[in-house]
Amino acid sequence: MAEALILAISTFLGASLASFLFSLVHYPIRSLFRRSYCDLCHSVLKWYQLIPIVSSLIFRHQCRCGHRPSFKYGFGELILGLIFLINVCVFGVSYPGFLVNFLCLIGFYTSVVDLKTKKVPLNSLILIGVMGCAWVYHYQRLPWSVLGVISVIVFIFFIEKWFIKREKAIGEGDILLLLAAGIWLPWESLPEFLFLTGLLGVLTSFMYKRRSGFPFAPAIIISLWLTLLLS
Repeated sequence: MAEALILAISTFLGASLASFLFSLVHYPIRSLFRRSYCDLCHSVLKWYQLIPIVSSLIFRHQCRCGHRPSFKYGFGELILGLIFLINVCVFGVSYPGFLVNFLCLIGFYTSVVDLKTKKVPLNSLILIGVMGCAWVYHYQRLPWSVLGVISVIVFIFFIEKWFIKREKAIGEGDILLLLAAGIWLPWESLPEFLFLTGLLGVLTSFMYKRRSGFPFAPAIIISLWLTLLLS
């Protein structure tokens, strides 16, 4: 009973934080201290229209004016809720579990911003790097993480110089994000991380026109999370 309650709370917490992060990306900071309202008629939403996942996917936040926000809000709440659920199942209620959940929060925010603006926020890079140092300190494997960062630098240099000579292969923000991700991983986990990153990056590129570029941060974040689960 207690375990089921913990799983339910974790899922609800992840979904609620996803809703907050969406608001943080799409609305001004000052609007976060107001009650939620309809984007079309600006009327205040009822409490049952603000329940994570349930309101988004079943009621779809429908206002009395008939306006329904994008399906992506409910989908994002569901995804982060499931991620928190998986993290609790794998890491339990522990310090490493807290670090991974925090990484997923920052990664979710970074991915949403990158999908919207094709830019990686500097504050996200700093937080991911700092939390990575806390992860390394907990597992006492600093030399391996330094080797991991060096390996990522070599990988980026190889991609930039040998594969794509005329166009920039990876943006500066993506490079820094890869380096921050390298802090989290031991050297032996880097091949699977880089393979997953490349695979997801290729799949993402198919959704965008070649000349317009595409957001690479989601591929990096998802690959880092999956590698941590598998390692």
